[in-house]
Amino acid sequence: MGFKVTKITVGKGKTTGDEKAGEWNRQYFEVEAIVEDESQLELAKNSLEALLDLWLRGESLTEPLWDPNKIKWESAEGSSGPYERSEDINNPEFKGMLRDLSDHKGRLTRDGYFYWLFKNGCTVGRKKRVKKAEQQQSNKIEEVKALFPADLQKLLSFQMAEGCCIIRPTQYLGTENFSSIANIVRAYSGEYVSCGRDSHFKIPLPLRNPNERPS
Repeated sequence: MGFKVTKITVGKGKTTGDEKAGEWNRQYFEVEAIVEDESQLELAKNSLEALLDLWLRGESLTEPLWDPNKIKWESAEGSSGPYERSEDINNPEFKGMLRDLSDHKGRLTRDGYFYWLFKNGCTVGRKKRVKKAEQQQSNKIEEVKALFPADLQKLLSFQMAEGCCIIRPTQYLGTENFSSIANIVRAYSGEYVSCGRDSHFKIPLPLRNPNERPS
């Protein structure tokens, strides 16, 4: 009869003190992980032991113990889209990341990335975190940029301001390009604002169907 390992528990301890004074300090840590694939059992065990070694050294977490740029990451695809994952277990930076994740219950955000620890205890995933408001603003700008042919997009910069997309030339447009841009802007109820060096086009948002007449 075969047995399937689904959970592994690893413990480590150390005793320090002064023998002459008879003072001793015993430290013991234990950590548990779910192993979904028995082929990863040894990797999970090594990962947990490395994590316990870090705890027993009592390293301070006032500063991050790891540099994500020194960890090997691989592209992966999940149910929520693309992300990066790592099992760089022999890398000291990876071990420091495991310690940090453990102290944050397996999830943390750092430098714009969301990191999480898989149930096997030896795989870490990360994904670029974009704030919802920033993503919505970026989507609106991309929607306006798509109104212009690629050759015109290269001549313009786009940014959001007060419910409009502000479109500024990045170089001299010339009569033909200016006319083409102005026609597109007017088709979407926009206008050209003449104010010297800060002259620009602007299109109100959300975009209005060019065939729709203003009420």
